[in-house]
Amino acid sequence: MRADVVVTKVKQYNRHSTADIATVFDVMTQQVKQAELEKLAVDRLKIQVNGLLVKMGTLRLRTFFHKGIQCDVCGLSATHFALERDAFADPEMSHHLNLWGVKEGEEVLFTHDHLKSRACGGSDNLSNSRTCCSECNHHKSLMETKLKGLLKQDKHFVVTKEWIQQNYEGVSEIELNKVYQAFCQ
Repeated sequence: MRADVVVTKVKQYNRHSTADIATVFDVMTQQVKQAELEKLAVDRLKIQVNGLLVKMGTLRLRTFFHKGIQCDVCGLSATHFALERDAFADPEMSHHLNLWGVKEGEEVLFTHDHLKSRACGGSDNLSNSRTCCSECNHHKSLMETKLKGLLKQDKHFVVTKEWIQQNYEGVSEIELNKVYQAFCQ
């Protein structure tokens, strides 16, 4: 398959090829079973996808594998993996798997989101991760940045669910509770 640049809002990745989600997860499952038999560290394993070796132990891939391929905020489901590398990276840099979904005819990148952001003291591990589309992840990041700024300016400012609802239209009750917990507990 020829290399393509993904056409999204920004030409961010050079695409080598796409891969079926179930196929990638099947290969990952086989590798994990083999690693357990041989007592190998799973986080250092690589899998072969469309002729290229790809790290499978990244927190991002493990989040998709264990937490699912649906955005925890809006419910968008991923449709495929793409074997890609950063468009501005060294050509010798290895490829990685990106998870993509389609919304209104356009590809949407998926990522792992920290339930409690690292900036707010959250840990960088699987128990603090969830699957999130890039649009919802960006929205949450903007909300957290604004809240952190307000808390820094006014030590007596209190974040309430009502304040979040008034300042962020369209925030679901689930997301409202998650952001509230991150800042208020």
